[in-house]
Amino acid sequence: MPDNDRFRELGEVTLKNHLGDMAANRYGLGFVQSGLFPGQPRQATQSSPTQSRSESVIAINPLNEQNMIGASKKFIDPAKYRFKLGPIYTFDAGVTWNASQLPLQPGWDGMTDPTVAFDNFGHAFLVGEPLRFDPTDLTGLGMAVYRSVDGGVTWQPPFRLTTDTSDDKQWVLCDNNAASPYQGNVYVVWGASSPLRFARSTDHGVTWKGKGSDPPGSTLVSYAFAPDISISADGTVHIFWHDDSSSTIKSLRSTDGGGTFEPQHIVVDGVVSLRGHLPITNGWPHFDHAKFRVITLVSSCAAPGGVVLVTWADMRDGRSRIYYRRSHDNGVTWDGPAAGQALLPNVSYGDYQCFHPSVACTTATGVVGCSFYVFGNWFGSSYRIQRYSVGNPNDRFLGKANRGQKYPQSTLSGRSHGRIRRPKADVSPSDARQAGVLTPGWFDGVKPRELTDRRCYPEM
Repeated sequence: MPDNDRFRELGEVTLKNHLGDMAANRYGLGFVQSGLFPGQPRQATQSSPTQSRSESVIAINPLNEQNMIGASKKFIDPAKYRFKLGPIYTFDAGVTWNASQLPLQPGWDGMTDPTVAFDNFGHAFLVGEPLRFDPTDLTGLGMAVYRSVDGGVTWQPPFRLTTDTSDDKQWVLCDNNAASPYQGNVYVVWGASSPLRFARSTDHGVTWKGKGSDPPGSTLVSYAFAPDISISADGTVHIFWHDDSSSTIKSLRSTDGGGTFEPQHIVVDGVVSLRGHLPITNGWPHFDHAKFRVITLVSSCAAPGGVVLVTWADMRDGRSRIYYRRSHDNGVTWDGPAAGQALLPNVSYGDYQCFHPSVACTTATGVVGCSFYVFGNWFGSSYRIQRYSVGNPNDRFLGKANRGQKYPQSTLSGRSHGRIRRPKADVSPSDARQAGVLTPGWFDGVKPRELTDRRCYPEM
């Protein structure tokens, strides 16, 4: 167990340089290296005791980095597992936040699983899964996408992508790459132990379709779980997923803006999935001493120079650790061991569990940041979750152009409760210090269960 005083310092985001450890690139959990500097946490929502938040996401407007949109599940009745989505927005880089409302269609009682992104016009897209509240359960009502043209203040009526009751685990991303022939395209993928489905808009959300001339909701493969999207600078679309309990991470690529997709291929072979290596309660894996469910989920990003990274939580070391694999040619081939490698091989986490990574990259300089949770017995008295952030700056920051290789670390502290989802990270397109480079997704705060915004700034 690392020294308690050092943990308290980390909890207060007091970062110290330990030159000997930095030179050796070896750190215990209580020692962190400079490179990312977290700002102070700021509560972003105000709710009643029954309106706990979970499954949070965040996106930054590429035309105005002061404008961000967040969203989360907002409970209506926790005892009956009833909730809707609660979007929020800011125009002062997170100093103040305001709530907005999503218009629901007749027959929609609630909504779940938010994901949000901005396009290069500054339009925001929020994708959610509408719900019907049945007496003893919830019924999904397909997939719907909302558009906002005023930075999240208001939302237009939803476009219904599908009505399939099995639709779940969606993700949205926009092609904001200036060099891409498909700049402005919006892509949505989803699948939850079901077919991998796909939708896209080529006119900034006015109309929607699938691959080719298909209607929205094209089936790309017959089975997938919680897919993730990345887009390279040339417009190549990458979709990654890990079938729960399997030993692989699979991928699809499209080089024509989602018109067609290459055959699926395995990019990681040798994953030790969390399911099958943790205790199970009510059908879901969980860590010892924990009550939240946790599985291996994939997060990816594309960096300049054809670099693509994929990250995941892996049990091969006897505890959950973050692993990654990297490609230097837009996902055609992949570097290093087929099973991937540890994100932080020289950092000792002891009995702590690292899980749910979220990786993102600046488009300007290729600075990669990865945010993830760490669960364990902090201070020897209580089990809780802390958020950690690691950065991979290039020569502008630490003198090494090694995108996706070296990850100095900083800490983002706080507790989380209940169902823990993969955090959503986003980055500003520039490297402006005042806007921040890496903005980790929000997590449930300490008291009450609200969304807390914390921003990360690069070393300048």
